[in-house]
Amino acid sequence: MIMAEHGFAARHRAALAQLNHAYAGGDESEFELALEELFASRKSMVLSDVQRLSISLVDALKRFRSESRIATLAVKDIPDAQLRLDHVLTMTEEAAHRTLDIIE
Repeated sequence: MIMAEHGFAARHRAALAQLNHAYAGGDESEFELALEELFASRKSMVLSDVQRLSISLVDALKRFRSESRIATLAVKDIPDAQLRLDHVLTMTEEAAHRTLDIIE
């Protein structure tokens, strides 16, 4: 928490100094202006964070969809392919036995 407060102070040092100066001087309009600038800066940072979070969420959903398709393929198509391969092997084995029987 201390590091977060320090980061906040470092990012807003000028605005905080302006607020302190206006407060100490009793200048209400300057204080209000400095406060609005501080809120605007904070709002911009929050919107930037939300935008990064949104992009990250979209990327995660894309990966999830891709991985879901892979999981679906693994469950559905791979066992189907395995069954087909087993069928081909069985047919090949039967054909080989028939061929050997004819040769004998």
